[in-house]
Amino acid sequence: MKIVANSHHLEYQHLDVLVEQGRKLAERYLFIVETGTVRVVKEGKVLEEVGSGGFVGEKAILLDETPEASVVAQGVCKVFRVPETVFSGLPEDVLSELKQKAASRFV
Repeated sequence: MKIVANSHHLEYQHLDVLVEQGRKLAERYLFIVETGTVRVVKEGKVLEEVGSGGFVGEKAILLDETPEASVVAQGVCKVFRVPETVFSGLPEDVLSELKQKAASRFV
């Protein structure tokens, strides 16, 4: 599977920042939480806590945006970091549906 083959398995410690709000990076990533919890924070306000099996980072990738929120580890957590290049091979109808769902997240 392309996602697994291209992802990196990483461990973050409490309060490590996975994504920084407003910081444009050369490459963006989707983070799939394996264990632990990450917190999505925008301007000091907690938007969501994402636990095992959840994911973050898709909105910036799919909508070609600078991250509008930070993602911070809450305790030790393990994630799969998937590069945005994985999305380039998806069929257009799948990408279109994902973009619609991403656009409504955190609104």
